[in-house]
Amino acid sequence: MVKIILNLFLAVIILWSWLNMVFNGGGSFSARGIWSLRYFTVLSNLLAAFAAICWLLFRNSHFSAVLKFSACLALMITFLVTALFLGPMFGYSILYVGPNFWFHLAVPLLCLFEEIFLGEQKLSRSELILAVLPLFIYGCGYLGNIILNGRQGNDWYGFVTWGLPIGMVIFVFLLLLNYGMGLLLNTISKR
Repeated sequence: MVKIILNLFLAVIILWSWLNMVFNGGGSFSARGIWSLRYFTVLSNLLAAFAAICWLLFRNSHFSAVLKFSACLALMITFLVTALFLGPMFGYSILYVGPNFWFHLAVPLLCLFEEIFLGEQKLSRSELILAVLPLFIYGCGYLGNIILNGRQGNDWYGFVTWGLPIGMVIFVFLLLLNYGMGLLLNTISKR
């Protein structure tokens, strides 16, 4: 019952926060309208909402377990980039207000709690690689956009501030970190 309530809450709060951002702007570090979809933060949260809805519809299916795990890993990158990179650079007070409170802090921690204490199935190593796919796809698109269109206006996370090679190193580091977190989470979860 706890998992049902949690997943209903996650789906509702994520969609409400995103719609608030789309129509009202949602404060600093957010974009109105369709432009909000350029941020990994928004996409990882929408993936979590989709995973929550899939779990509610197809409980205990292996697909929904892999999808929820993948969303959790994506949200952990969102949480860590905000806490360790963006927060010190821009200040936490603007990163943890309005929809961004939910997107950067509350939803990632709720999904982590769910995976550790309420997760249902262990994942194989190949499924862990699949779980890192959202970050890989986003990173390729992010860097590809910068390569094709230049850094000006396209490096919204500032990862290429020190040059494209450093941006690529950051991307590879984040992928390895995400996979490592997946291994750790898969090991410590109560499943």
